Amino acid sequence: MTGNRTRREGKCGDRTAVEPGGSWTLTATDGWVVSGYLPGWADQDPSEADVPAEELSARLAEICHYQDFPGQRLRFTVVSDNPAFSVLSDLLPGPPPCTESDEIEAFLGGIVCRALDDGSASHAPTVNMDILPGYVMDALTPDDLADLAVKLRAQADRIECDIRPKLIAAREDWTTQHQHRGPFFSSPGASGSA
Repeated sequence: MTGNRTRREGKCGDRTAVEPGGSWTLTATDGWVVSGYLPGWADQDPSEADVPAEELSARLAEICHYQDFPGQRLRFTVVSDNPAFSVLSDLLPGPPPCTESDEIEAFLGGIVCRALDDGSASHAPTVNMDILPGYVMDALTPDDLADLAVKLRAQADRIECDIRPKLIAAREDWTTQHQHRGPFFSSPGASGSA
């Protein structure tokens, strides 16, 4: 246990084994050869022959080892930007009206590292994670991932142990209250209620 982070024993098993790596090679048309370490986890080998000599340094700077990991498919509802909905959302209490639902892959990402040491944190392997399309947490270290896992577990516990029981109770109450009666309407100027 480090700080407020704890590893759930037995949940992950031992996944620290690293596949053996190899090497990549860029060969320029003028005979220059540049090679480096290719991690065993990398999805692609950036090796290339017949690289134009004037492009060798740029190609070297572009080498980024990565391994993608999938996310979770979650249903999201997109709020309309229709001006009519904007007016309604200003007038009505609660969340703004929604117009369409879709499943989006959230929390996907990859392990990344640059082959060339440019002095940045991305020279050592880190994780980039798309929380939602367009919202990226980048350069996450192992400690950052542990902190994120703790926060996601806390949120999952809140959803399961607090919000879900409240939702069940609210739905039961709603069903009970609406079994024998519905909304009441009265005409303008009428006294009393239906």
